[in-house]
Amino acid sequence: MTLSTVLRLALALMGTGQAGSPPAKPLPGSPGQPHLVIESFAPASAYAVGTQPVTMVGTIRNMGREAVPADTFAARIYCLAGLDYTEGDTRPKVPALEPNAAVTFRWSLRPTSPDSPLVASLAVESPGGMPEARVAGVQHFPEPPPGESSGFVKEAAARAGRSGATLENSKVRARIYTSDANVPALLFSVRTATGWRRVGTTLPIAEVLSAEGGQRPWREVFRAETVNAYSTKGQASLHLTGGFGLRWRGTVILTLRTDSSVVDARLLLAPLKPLKLSGVRFCPLLAGDASFGSASSETLMPEPNGTGTTSALRWGAITLGMVWLNDLTLEGWKAVPLPSPLGADYRVLGAEWGPEGPPAVLGPANLIEWRTRLFALTPSVSVTDARRVAPSARSQ
Repeated sequence: MTLSTVLRLALALMGTGQAGSPPAKPLPGSPGQPHLVIESFAPASAYAVGTQPVTMVGTIRNMGREAVPADTFAARIYCLAGLDYTEGDTRPKVPALEPNAAVTFRWSLRPTSPDSPLVASLAVESPGGMPEARVAGVQHFPEPPPGESSGFVKEAAARAGRSGATLENSKVRARIYTSDANVPALLFSVRTATGWRRVGTTLPIAEVLSAEGGQRPWREVFRAETVNAYSTKGQASLHLTGGFGLRWRGTVILTLRTDSSVVDARLLLAPLKPLKLSGVRFCPLLAGDASFGSASSETLMPEPNGTGTTSALRWGAITLGMVWLNDLTLEGWKAVPLPSPLGADYRVLGAEWGPEGPPAVLGPANLIEWRTRLFALTPSVSVTDARRVAPSARSQ
């Protein structure tokens, strides 16, 4: 059973919440009525490895107009699939919260096997009230990704094999590491004066939120069936071909040029039957995962950059970020920056594209394209160096 299937079953079981959904919007509430929402619930790291402990982080915020007395609510963690409790309180009491105040909890769980789907849920419970819940899946690898090789190439190069794929030049490196369920992760690294340093992870590389007919939309992640490498003079690329469940086909193309610090990412998406598309996430970068952590010396909040939007962080002499296109072929759609889970060991740089009105109705004749750019600049004296990276041009 795949992670997306387990997530769908878990959502049906809980009856509330949405896996991977953005934080709830503030509600005005009524005087004297507390209103607690789950602002974020996610794993503290990008993925789990084997049976090593998994830390889940959940943040609960008081969106009401009145203070919440201590011990009125509880934050309950549920292991829905592939996880077991290790230590600590599984139902801690929520402390007193003034309006707009928040509290963050952390739980340590352990996978029951080295390669099972992992799903957990957080519920805010109160006596006599309906709980608010959020379901989160954790990508799971049986073994950790292989370490960085110390060498580098001057020309852009790409290679693919059974153990994974690599796209690199003398400045940046993008490695593809795939789970047993064929879910690829992109491990992004930059070459510094002391060697290669991993600065972020993209996992999953792409997701779609869609449904048939009157169904409730659900998320499905991209699974790669084939990975091919191509190299020409001055440029190299990786082509990942696969699908999203049984209803979508997709191709991810990663391109790198010699002497460039930018990896261009392109997604080609086509439905296999009439579908209603409600959202797309493509190449969100979990910046700092397994390297720097969530803290950074400078932040460039998402800001307009020509036909796109740029978001970046800087640690020391490295500015890491991404730029995504805002002009889409789907009329009435817009890109909304993704929030970062509070308390996680990374910051999320990326967006979700979605309709401002009804979902887009697409058929097998439709082919849709998304483009983003990942970059790592070093040496960098300011996070504003990210503004030099322009959006990629849309293909005609």
